[in-house]
Amino acid sequence: MLALLILSTTLNIIGYWITGRRSGQVDDLVLSLFVWVVYIGVGSLYAGNGHISVSFLVELLPKGLQKAVRLFDDLVMLVASCAFAYYALKLSLRGLTLLTPVLKLPFFYIDISLVLGFGYVIIDIGWKSVKFIRKLFLTLKQGSDLPDGPHE
Repeated sequence: MLALLILSTTLNIIGYWITGRRSGQVDDLVLSLFVWVVYIGVGSLYAGNGHISVSFLVELLPKGLQKAVRLFDDLVMLVASCAFAYYALKLSLRGLTLLTPVLKLPFFYIDISLVLGFGYVIIDIGWKSVKFIRKLFLTLKQGSDLPDGPHE
């Protein structure tokens, strides 16, 4: 998808240099692809712990507090992602009747990428949390140290 975005943008720029006009169809396509790349990327980066974080501050804290901060971080991200996904779904459904200017493509097909991106984050946090809770119960049964948290 990213390759198609780059190719479309490059061809539109070359076309502009040659003809002095941009293609409206390609502009619509580039906008759509850009939104998809960004929001699917949000979910993918969060799942792979590739998002920007200020972890050096957390690492200065005692080990127990680090775990609490990481759990709190996941809780905040889960609540925020649920809210974003909810409003993105409302936006997407409204986009069923709104069309892009040139291609006349319903905005739904662009806006649904937000729902999928934040849905990916929700599923990832849920999955990591379930694994963490299982690990937590197992550690409590064995009497060993608490696990690091869902991020680990």
